[in-house]
Amino acid sequence: MVHRDELRENLIKKCRDGQKFAKQAIYALHREDFKKAKKLIDDCEKCVLEQLIPIVKEESQLRYGSFANVLEEYAEAKLFYAWLVGDGDGEDVIVKNAAGKVLLPNDFATIPLEPEEYLGGLADLTGEIGRFAVKKGTLRDTENVKLSLETDMSILYAFESLCKLPGGGVAKKMDQLRRSVEKLEKMLYELSLSQATGRKITAGVNEFESSKD
Repeated sequence: MVHRDELRENLIKKCRDGQKFAKQAIYALHREDFKKAKKLIDDCEKCVLEQLIPIVKEESQLRYGSFANVLEEYAEAKLFYAWLVGDGDGEDVIVKNAAGKVLLPNDFATIPLEPEEYLGGLADLTGEIGRFAVKKGTLRDTENVKLSLETDMSILYAFESLCKLPGGGVAKKMDQLRRSVEKLEKMLYELSLSQATGRKITAGVNEFESSKD
């Protein structure tokens, strides 16, 4: 029991580094610093593979909790990177339009994910796409806002088509996901109205900004 407690404390401590790498990667993606984002995602993978997984292999019950949270954050970062950049390596990338690519569970070969970890990251991806859409909406970039809405709607429909969602954490994200779709629909409508009338409308910015974690 003493050894297990030591493993748990060590895991929690090391998980902070992995989660920090993933969060910083997401921030870098919003700043369009794709090279840094790719490096931070690689750093997160290295942390998970070299520092976290050996502990979880020794004590399998520790997979849930802090470790699962790191994997969910990692999934979100990697999903957002692929959605923006596609298969690029981050070197000298300039993204005018998002690639719109959504990774599937099998695409996470380096670090296999449990269904709840993948779906949790996928649900959180919709919020990042919403923030991306706000930035493009202020520039009246209808094409990227439309792609953002289409992606979030596809994810929402995919979730609703599942007979049962794994774990309570993923189910709790459904309301957030629906709100993201509603805000993007309103944003696209306001953009269309703005373009038709010539009025200056800040499309949905306040709503998405107030919903940040």
